Amino acid sequence: MQAVLNGLTGAGLLIDGDRVSLLRADDVLSATPGRLSDLPHVLGEARNIDFMSVAGADEALGILRRNHLREESLDLALMLLDSDLSEATRTEVAAVLNRELLDWDLRTWLEGVLYGAPLPAGADMDGALRYARGVEGSTVTAMLSRLSDLQNVIGRVHEAWNSVCARVLPLPAARNEATALAARNGVFRLLVHATEGANYDEFRFIALSVLHPVAGHRQIVNELIRDLDLLPSSRRPAALAVAAEDGEPGRVATDQDRKDGQYVSFDRTAAFENVKRQKDAIVNHMRAGRFDLVKRYVNELIKYQLPLDHRAENTSKSLCDLAMEAKSLRLFELQLELATRAVQVRYHDGWAWAQVGDASLILNRFDDALTAYRNASEFGDDLVGRTGYAQVLLTMDRLREALATFEQVIRDYPADTFAKTGRAEVLKSMGRLDEALEAYDAIAHEFPNNVVAKTGHAEVLKSMGRLDEALIAYDAALGKSWFDPVAVNGRASVLCALGKYEEALAVLPGESPTTRQDWIAFHIRGMAMLRAGRIEEASKIFLRGSEENPFAGDRDHFRNGLALARLHERAYDAALDILTRVRDIGNDRLAGFLRGHSAGALGDHRGAARFLSATGAPRNKPERELKAELERRFVKKEPPLYDEEWLIQHEVDCILLAA
Repeated sequence: MQAVLNGLTGAGLLIDGDRVSLLRADDVLSATPGRLSDLPHVLGEARNIDFMSVAGADEALGILRRNHLREESLDLALMLLDSDLSEATRTEVAAVLNRELLDWDLRTWLEGVLYGAPLPAGADMDGALRYARGVEGSTVTAMLSRLSDLQNVIGRVHEAWNSVCARVLPLPAARNEATALAARNGVFRLLVHATEGANYDEFRFIALSVLHPVAGHRQIVNELIRDLDLLPSSRRPAALAVAAEDGEPGRVATDQDRKDGQYVSFDRTAAFENVKRQKDAIVNHMRAGRFDLVKRYVNELIKYQLPLDHRAENTSKSLCDLAMEAKSLRLFELQLELATRAVQVRYHDGWAWAQVGDASLILNRFDDALTAYRNASEFGDDLVGRTGYAQVLLTMDRLREALATFEQVIRDYPADTFAKTGRAEVLKSMGRLDEALEAYDAIAHEFPNNVVAKTGHAEVLKSMGRLDEALIAYDAALGKSWFDPVAVNGRASVLCALGKYEEALAVLPGESPTTRQDWIAFHIRGMAMLRAGRIEEASKIFLRGSEENPFAGDRDHFRNGLALARLHERAYDAALDILTRVRDIGNDRLAGFLRGHSAGALGDHRGAARFLSATGAPRNKPERELKAELERRFVKKEPPLYDEEWLIQHEVDCILLAA
C-alpha cells in the first residue's frame, strides 16, 4: 500500500490498488473511503508531504498522528513565545504543550526544529517561561530554559550552516530543501550539541544519512565540521608546544576552566558527553523506579562535574533539570532532594531555590517552602519567589499575610496577572466573596480573554451557592478554551450539587488520576457517587485518594469524603477517628461541620459546640442551613427540622461548593 500523508492538515490518503481511503489524524476509524479527487484538499498547501509504502491503514494512521502532533507542538511553542497573544491563550498553550512534551520523542523533534535558527528579536522568552512556570509546566520550562541558554550556540550554528550551504548549493531551492531536511530530522539539534562538546560521531552519522538526498551532502557535513571546529582533539594532529614570554616551555591545552584560581585542563567534548550520558541514565532509572541507582548516579555526576565547573552553574543546572524531570514523574520527594543538592552546590541560585520551594509546598513542608521562596527572591527570581511565598501563606491559611504579600507584589509588578488572581483566591478563601468576585471581574475587564479570571468568577459564584449562574459562567470559560481542567471540574461539581449525578460523572476524567486536577476530579467523582447513594464505590475512591494522592495537601479532602461515607452509615466513631487525622489547614471549616455532626451524634454536645464555633461565619445558603440545623440538634438540643439524610446531603453540597 502507498500512503500520502500531510502532518500539517492531519489528513492523508491510503492507496491500495483501486481503493483510495481518506485518513484523519483525529478519526477513531482506521480509514474512510475517499477519492483521488480529494487529493488537493488533503495536501493543502503541499508542504511537508510524506510519500511512503506502508503495511496497512494502522501503520499509516500511526505515522499521520505522530506527524500531526509534531506540527501542533511547533505551533504551540511559537504561540507561547508570541507576546501579542492574550495571557489566557498563552496560559492554555503552556499547559497543553507541557502535556505533549512529556513524550520524549516529540520533545526531541521539537528541539530539532527550534534549534535550526536563533529566536527572532520579538520572541518573548521571559514571558513564555513565566507562563510555563505558572501552570507548573516543568517539562516545557526545562525545554525553554535549554533553548534560551543555547541561543548563542544556535546563532553560530545557523551562521555556519548558511555559509556552507551558500558555498555548496548555488540554488536557493536546494538550500531550502536541505534546511528543511536538517531541521525536521534533528540535524541542527545534534549540531548544536556537538558544538557544545557532545557526541561528534552521532552528529556525523545522522547528518550524512539525513542529507543523503541533497547534492554535495558529504561536502556540507565536512565543511560544517571544519568551520565549527568539531573534530575532537584526540583525532587532530599533535600540536607543537609554544614558548611562553618568559622563555619557559609552554603547553597547548585543549580546553581549560578555572577552579579556585587554578586552571583545570580537561577535554570539553568528553566532559559534555559524559555528563549527558549520566543525566540520561539517571532519568531512565527514575522512570524504572530504581532509586538506589538514582542516588548513586547523582553522587557520581556531582563528583565528576563540579571540579570542572568553577562557578558551579552547570552542576546546579544539571541537578535542576533532573529535579524537573522528577516532578514531571510526580516523584516529589526526589524533586526536593535534587533541588536541595542544587542549592548545596550553588547557594545563590534563585531558580534552584524556587524548585526547593515548589517541592516543599507540594509535600506540605511549609516552613521550608517559605525559607526557599525567600531565598529565591533574594538570589534573582524576585517575582517567582514572592508569589510562591504568598501561595504558601495561602495554603497555610495565613490569609491576611497572603493578601498583604500579593497586594505588595501587584504594586511592584502591576502587569503580573498571577499575583492578581492569587489575591482574588485569597479573598475567596477569606469568605469575602463579593470582593473576590469584583477582583476576578476586574482582571477579566483588563484581560478579556483570561480564562483563569473567567474560571475564578465561576468558582466564586459556586461558593456563593448561585449554582445556575455558576454553570453559565463555567460554560463561558470553556467556550473559547481548548481544555481547562479547573473549569471542567468546577462545572462537574455544580452539576453534582444540582443533583445531575450521571451528567457530572460523564464529563469527569477516568479513574486513573495523574495530575493534580485529575485527583480533584477523582474526588468529585466520589462525591457524586456518595450523593447518589453509591456508598461502597465512593468509599473506595476516598480511601484510595487519602492514601495514594501524591499531592499530600489534597489528601484531607479525601479523608473528609471518607468521613462523610461513615456518617452515611451512621458509624460516628469511625467518622470522628478519620477526622482526627485531618489537618487544620485550608479545610478546617468543612471538617468542623463533620466533627460537630459526629461528636453531637455520639452525645458529646460540648465538643459539637466547640467544633461548630470554630467554623466561623457561613459563606452561602447551604452552609447557613447546615450550621443552623447542627446547632439546633446538638448545641441547643431542640427538635430537628430535618432528618439525617438531609444533613448528609447538605454536607456533601457544602464540600462541593467549597472545592
